[in-house]
Amino acid sequence: MDDDASITILGAGGVGACLAAALALAGEAVLLIAREPTAAAINRHGIEVDSARLGPLLTQPQTATLLQTPTDALIVAT
Repeated sequence: MDDDASITILGAGGVGACLAAALALAGEAVLLIAREPTAAAINRHGIEVDSARLGPLLTQPQTATLLQTPTDALIVAT
């Protein structure tokens, strides 16, 4: 995407969290929308993905419980 484009992922389950982690590691501006307990856990511990190809990866994408700003791309992963 463009250098200043933003991506929002709605849903922090297995697919949404993995996608958010991959995009954040690639340098994309990602916002992950999650319920409060999940957002708090991600803020505390980040998202760890154990990749067979790349090994263990840890990232801490931005999280929120509500989308309050415009986004360039919305991915629904619920």
